[in-house]
Amino acid sequence: MSAITEFDVGPLTWVKGEIDQALVKARENLAQLAENQDDLTPLRFCLTHLHQVSGAIQMVGLEGVARFSSEIEKLLTSLEKQEIAVSLQRIELLKQAIACMAQYLDDLISGQPDLPLKLYPVYESLLQARGVEKISQSDLFFPDLSTRAPKNTTVRQLPEAEFRKFVKNNRASFQRGLLQWLRGDVKGLHEMRAALHAIDQTQALPAHRTFWWATIALVESLANEGLKPDFNVKQLCARIDIQLRRLSEGSSKVAERLLRDVLYFVARSHAVSDSIKEVKRVFELDDYLPVDTTQTTEEEAKLSKLQPLLRDLRDALSAAKDSWLKYTSGNKDSLNHFQQQSGKLRDKADALGNQPMQNLAHQISKVTADLAGIAEANRDVVAMEMATAMLLMENALENYARLTPEFALQSEVQVKRLQASAYGNSEEIEIPNIPLLDEMSRKAQEKLLLAQVAHEIQSNLRQIELVLDTYFRDASTREALAALDPIIHQVSGALLILDMGKAVELLATSQDLIRKFGQPDYVAEQHELELVAEALSSLGFYVDAIQFGRADAENIIASILNRLTGKVDETDSQIEDAETELEDSQITVEAGLADQKKQLQTSFDEWQQQPGDETARQNLQTALTDLRQDADLVADNVLNVQASNALSLLSQSGEVETSELTSAIAEMTASNVQAVAPSAEASRMLNASEEAIDAELLETYLEEAQEVLERIQENLKISHASPHDKEALITLRRAFHTLKGSGRMVGLTTLGEVAWGIEQVMNLWLEEERSATPALLEFIAMAHDEFSVWVAQLNTTGTADVQADALLARAEQLKTGGPSVQAAPETGQSDTIELALPAASADVPNEPEAAADQTELEIELSAIALPDGDWDEEIELPEIAELATIEAEPHSEAEPVAEEVAVSQDITEAESQDS
Repeated sequence: MSAITEFDVGPLTWVKGEIDQALVKARENLAQLAENQDDLTPLRFCLTHLHQVSGAIQMVGLEGVARFSSEIEKLLTSLEKQEIAVSLQRIELLKQAIACMAQYLDDLISGQPDLPLKLYPVYESLLQARGVEKISQSDLFFPDLSTRAPKNTTVRQLPEAEFRKFVKNNRASFQRGLLQWLRGDVKGLHEMRAALHAIDQTQALPAHRTFWWATIALVESLANEGLKPDFNVKQLCARIDIQLRRLSEGSSKVAERLLRDVLYFVARSHAVSDSIKEVKRVFELDDYLPVDTTQTTEEEAKLSKLQPLLRDLRDALSAAKDSWLKYTSGNKDSLNHFQQQSGKLRDKADALGNQPMQNLAHQISKVTADLAGIAEANRDVVAMEMATAMLLMENALENYARLTPEFALQSEVQVKRLQASAYGNSEEIEIPNIPLLDEMSRKAQEKLLLAQVAHEIQSNLRQIELVLDTYFRDASTREALAALDPIIHQVSGALLILDMGKAVELLATSQDLIRKFGQPDYVAEQHELELVAEALSSLGFYVDAIQFGRADAENIIASILNRLTGKVDETDSQIEDAETELEDSQITVEAGLADQKKQLQTSFDEWQQQPGDETARQNLQTALTDLRQDADLVADNVLNVQASNALSLLSQSGEVETSELTSAIAEMTASNVQAVAPSAEASRMLNASEEAIDAELLETYLEEAQEVLERIQENLKISHASPHDKEALITLRRAFHTLKGSGRMVGLTTLGEVAWGIEQVMNLWLEEERSATPALLEFIAMAHDEFSVWVAQLNTTGTADVQADALLARAEQLKTGGPSVQAAPETGQSDTIELALPAASADVPNEPEAAADQTELEIELSAIALPDGDWDEEIELPEIAELATIEAEPHSEAEPVAEEVAVSQDITEAESQDS
């Protein structure tokens, strides 16, 4: 198996639901835009959803898809800023791109390899829609750059001073060979290859050697006609020369983009030499090139149209499976949700038109509707057969393009099994030998057992956390901790049943600390409380991850287990040694750009302070030149243009030019400036007195509280009319979360604690997917009435007499089903605005900060860059100069700096001699 075919879909599955929802909303926004192209509001919403998608994709390491997604964002931004006109054609292109990306992610989940180049046709259209002319397939080529060349056992060691001279001499040879080849003499490639081979022989570490080793294969491909010597390849050779210059100056850093481009062309090359074969083998390059799919069959086109429907089917099935597992684990309220989803499943299957799929979906829906009348003795068998039917349907949907005639037989047999289990059909069912169904039945049984045990574990963990929460708030309740031992023992036994050894170890270590907390003379430190809280929380996430099949679930508890036990990962020291050994070599040109921009800003500030100082001017010119070179290496055309324009402005003089240069430098270094001036409102509040702040905060709280209470009343009516409406319950929970946070913020700590007690009840209800019961709705109504009184008192007198014992006691009864186990906050006293605002409570989540808009730099090849006039003085360079100006770039119109003028004169003379 190659690295690309072993792509771990685990992380993607965690965020896939979020991505799908965002893409659906983005498509809806585009549909609204198509109906009214004058209203650009949907574009802004669409951008927000696509930005969420890009973030999630980057998080799971899909670099190629992230690049594709960013191009969708760029086209949306250009439309939103009216840089290009909105049209139905461009809207359709965006819809196509979103659908293409959604299908690509679905294919990854179903086991297809990660080959971003498959997205190139649509990617190219996205860039063309923005007017981008230079587009390269290597934009979507992402091989594993952690791969290393074989170690060189015959390294030529040279002192640093001698090495720099050695590199400079070989660079001159490379330049002579390049010039000769550009003039049509292939012998120049042999001189280029010899120069690169000489450099390669001085590289001791594989991390240093990898780039030069790959460039040898590239040049050999050109020499042996394994690759067409087009303009892009010639550009690439000029960029390799810039890398040689960096090496001669003492820097071994290589741009990741430059290495990717070299590997791309080697991947495209025929295997015409041993070096090419070796590079292809080590990097597994052939696996990164998709099979040519330019010919689309009628069947493939039909399947493509079905993709949105198949995606809806998968979503409905996933929700149904989740509800069924919760129902069979004892959560009876989940049955209603399962019935809804099975109905959707039936309707979508009908729309698909696949008869075996329809038969399965209809039988699932029928049995679901009849569950109430099914005999109790049959329930366990029904549970297993229902789970098996859904597994069979899931398998069929994942492999829909490759369904065999066997699926019809599998569906027929499973329908009969489900009928027999539900209705006690005594007729013998002829069941052919179908290994797949037997295997699915076994998996279904395992999943049901896992769901039941996991439900028991999660229920016990909640009890443990409730008692600990009380202790964390009030250490005098330590006696209640002793009652946790039997509950922890139950959880440990359940974990052992599921063979979760690491989880058992984590729980045992947590139990040791909890027992210490229970000792009368033991004073728990804050970090110990946090460790236990994190351990139990991680344990809950771990059990969920196991239940839903995440292969890397143990990673969730590995870190906290190591901290609790004091263990160090066995590989930590090895990784640290490796990182130390390669500390310098692992830093890429891309990683150093931020530091270069900081250095540029420093050099510019020094020059501004002493504009007449020639040394300061020279330092600024050097910083700009280095930045422009590195922009070439990473194929960042925008940064290249910015640096070139700044160099041109620096060569001029005058106040206008200085002002323009200031703006140009600011544009290049903007990403490093984090400070944001406070708004007028923020400035006013900064200068206000504490009393004024308190009064204003209280006024804000009261306004917000009135709105929140209205929302509570509205959603109470909805819940009374439709107890299964989950959105109404979520809104109610959010309302009390707001009252908790805003109350604590303004110093109304008692009200904040009361709201927190109500929020905990809602958290439990939503977590267990319960429907709204009369008891819950009565409790919420009671809370609404109490808060309405307290808010009214604050509004009129500035103080509230909070009597919440009965309300909090009811909250505990709803949470535990028994007497209160949590100490209520002290009540029966007035809650007033405090002059000294308390620190934010640990359980109040921070509001997300608005992310600063960042303009992602275009990564487009500009032209072959002439490396700053430092070619060997005896070499004539007209062909390379011509290549450098094939396309008129913005920076080429600016006047060159002094040393480039001299080079241009040399080139002109050389051209005259050639003529």
